[in-house]
Amino acid sequence: MTRLLGKPGKRGLASRRKGRRGEQEVARILREGLPEIADTIRRGWQSRVGCDDPDVCGVPGFWTEVKTGKQPNMRAAYKQALSAAKGRAFALAVIQDDRARDRLCVVGLKDFLRILRAAYGYTEPLRYGVQAELFPEPESEKAAE
Repeated sequence: MTRLLGKPGKRGLASRRKGRRGEQEVARILREGLPEIADTIRRGWQSRVGCDDPDVCGVPGFWTEVKTGKQPNMRAAYKQALSAAKGRAFALAVIQDDRARDRLCVVGLKDFLRILRAAYGYTEPLRYGVQAELFPEPESEKAAE
């Protein structure tokens, strides 16, 4: 018997559910760790046709992709985040192996240094969170000065 295209099998459904649980858990952890912006952090809207939202939304300046599996490919996850962020935010991949207690975060070294320099006061504090350093000042604000 031939399976119809577009009709997910049990294996695919289980994988999507595992991914959704991972995304929900990362969003919960971020809400607990960032109570000041907890009400904005949520699981992103998922689409199979394009990059509408990151896996976890609401952390200003970060495009967060979450991967959970037997051995998730960290480079592929980071590459996906980098491609989807399109320079609008820091690309961040959060990875968790099945049955692992902790998650790993992958961020580019240059981005990591930019974050550290701001955190330790080597650069000016970020005006609008991380995004101020990523994006040029809008022309409307330049004219007002």
